[in-house]
Amino acid sequence: MFYVLLNLCRRNPLAHVFVTRSQRLLVMFVNVVFINFFSLPTNLLGGLLVKMVMRAQERQEEELDAARRRQQQEAASASASASAPLPEGSSEGSGSASESGQEERKQDDAGQAA
Repeated sequence: MFYVLLNLCRRNPLAHVFVTRSQRLLVMFVNVVFINFFSLPTNLLGGLLVKMVMRAQERQEEELDAARRRQQQEAASASASASAPLPEGSSEGSGSASESGQEERKQDDAGQAA
């Protein structure tokens, strides 16, 4: 494995150490065979890391989408309850209070338009 790492790092001390033909053939065989054994677990580990990152990103996106939907629903329900007429005998008082609230909204709208 040491020879494989040396070759993968682009260092070539092996040419100076192994001088006979049989020694160099042995080193070449080790490099050709064991580079594959070294790359398989590395590829598997890299693939698992990529999948984990992708899943984490998908979860974050789903959580953001759910939060956005909740905010939209809350805003829609708040606007629906604000625009709904109050029943008689509601706890906010008489109809004159709701009329004054409508007048205030009209004034606000007029102020924003100006």
